[in-house]
Amino acid sequence: MARFTDFMKAYPPRTRSGDPFSLDLPEDLPPYVSMAMPDGGYYVGLDMESMLHSQTLLCYERNGAPLSQEHGAPLRLVIPVKYGVKNIKRIVSTWYSTLRPADYWAERGYDWYVGL
Repeated sequence: MARFTDFMKAYPPRTRSGDPFSLDLPEDLPPYVSMAMPDGGYYVGLDMESMLHSQTLLCYERNGAPLSQEHGAPLRLVIPVKYGVKNIKRIVSTWYSTLRPADYWAERGYDWYVGL
C-alpha cells in the first residue's frame, strides 16, 4: 500500500500557479481528485483535503499478497475520513481537477462529501 501523498509525489498534479509541485503548498494544488473503475460505471469525486490526509491509502496488496478481484484488484482506495461508498475498488483511472468532479452517489441524492 502507499499513501495517496506518495502517489502524488510520483505523479504530481499541475499546480494552480504553475510553480513546481509541493505538498507544503496545498492551496496551490487542484481542489479535487476523481477516480473510476474500468467500465466507468462507478466513479467517485474527492476533495483534495481528504486525499492529503495521512491515512488515505492506495492499496494493491492484502496480507502481503496482491489484491484479488473480490478485494478490489488492481488497486483500491481506503479513505477512513469518508463513508465506505468513497472507498472505490478496481481503480484504473485517477485525475486531478479544478472543477468538482462527478460522483456516483452524489448524482443519486447523497451528500458529495459523505464524511468529514
